Amino acid sequence: MQSLADRQQYFQATNQRFMRYWSDYIQAHGHEFSYLDSEFDNIQVALNMAEPNSEPYIHFALAGYDYFEFRGLFQLAKTQLQQIVETKSAAVNDLSKATALLNLGRIAEKQGDFSEAEIHLRAGLQIAKRLERKDIISACLKFLGRSAWKQAKYDEAMAYIERGLAVAESDNDRQRVAEITADKAAVFAKTSELEQAITYFEASMTIAQEVGYDAQVPIMLANLGAISDMLGRYEDAERYCRQGIELARKRDHKEALALLLGNLGVLMGRRGNYEEEERCYREALVAARAMGLADRVSYLLINMGIVVMEREAYDESKTYVQEALAIARQSGIQINICYALGVLGDLSVAIGQYETAVPYFLEGVSVARQIQNDERLGPVLAGLGDAYLGLEKWDLATEAFAEGFEISKDIPMSESYGRALFGLAQLALRNGRLDEARDKGERSLVIFEQANAFKAEKTRHWLADLDKNTG
Repeated sequence: MQSLADRQQYFQATNQRFMRYWSDYIQAHGHEFSYLDSEFDNIQVALNMAEPNSEPYIHFALAGYDYFEFRGLFQLAKTQLQQIVETKSAAVNDLSKATALLNLGRIAEKQGDFSEAEIHLRAGLQIAKRLERKDIISACLKFLGRSAWKQAKYDEAMAYIERGLAVAESDNDRQRVAEITADKAAVFAKTSELEQAITYFEASMTIAQEVGYDAQVPIMLANLGAISDMLGRYEDAERYCRQGIELARKRDHKEALALLLGNLGVLMGRRGNYEEEERCYREALVAARAMGLADRVSYLLINMGIVVMEREAYDESKTYVQEALAIARQSGIQINICYALGVLGDLSVAIGQYETAVPYFLEGVSVARQIQNDERLGPVLAGLGDAYLGLEKWDLATEAFAEGFEISKDIPMSESYGRALFGLAQLALRNGRLDEARDKGERSLVIFEQANAFKAEKTRHWLADLDKNTG
């Protein structure tokens, strides 16, 4: 008869073989994760009963990280990785520690804790350099770059990106090249170099398709859709979004879905399909919250605030946007801080609180200038002009609208350009320049009919009143 100790030893050995089996299976099948879902309960039981310092546990925790990230299981992954970093077990070598630090950095970056991300990534990078492991070096540099651009440190981000790209290319790691090329595109997008951004996003998607990196393709489609939207190419943007959503749903790619559904919501709002817009945001928000994606959660909350503001639910709108601003400030996501401030300013203008609106817009202008982002500077300048109109500070309104016009004129179908034109139209009317007022109002209407159905309706009423009062 077996003793209790014998049975425990047998169970432990069986458990370790089970974990080794799944580790090898994950490595053999790359990013095709659907086969793991049906076994996840068994995998979790095995993890919970395993010895944290054992070689099979460490092997599985590292091999399985991409799956845990894909499913948004960050706390589970973080617990395993911290045990690897902190253990004194002989089973943990320098390569295991470097990989664990890299993945801890990835988790922190995704959750918006950029200081923690940089600590882990730099520590992992030091070990990887000593080991001359180009795969880990390029990955650490990639995520250091991503952490930097999310904090609007664009020069620093580009330096990391170029170094990471050079290492990945020298290692002939085409998958990593696709990822880092996309990050390079993101920096160009954040600094309003949109045509450059499209070029690099397209290059990234091409490489991903060539090497069969299917998980990257929906993300690239989301980014191409977002840039097309910024450029006023709304049909292209919707095509990219719907194509990406179809792929993301097939793979149950929650991060990509959160990105794509949010972008599609924006496009539905431009068409005046507000119910569909809100549905997209709510579904995207569920996915983003489940994965703890701070930047995406704050962005989606701002958009929800805009939706409910347009149906005059002002208190609800303020609640959404204030939560978004708190998340963005806590995580240091400067572009979302600027976005939230602009919407809080617009909300104050909508309820006639012009004095309250001005500080929101002025801080938004300051942040947008600091991060050199014209995409966000244009709207906050237009909003500032609206607030000054309400306060009858005509010279200041003219200055804000004129600067917004200059910033936005290179993208003639953008909403920012339409807002600047409409602001200048109102000033022209006040000064008795009726033909100029009508011309600028009609030009802004053409833009709003493509870019913002809500503003299009308001502009039609304004033009009708103009004709009625001057006819």
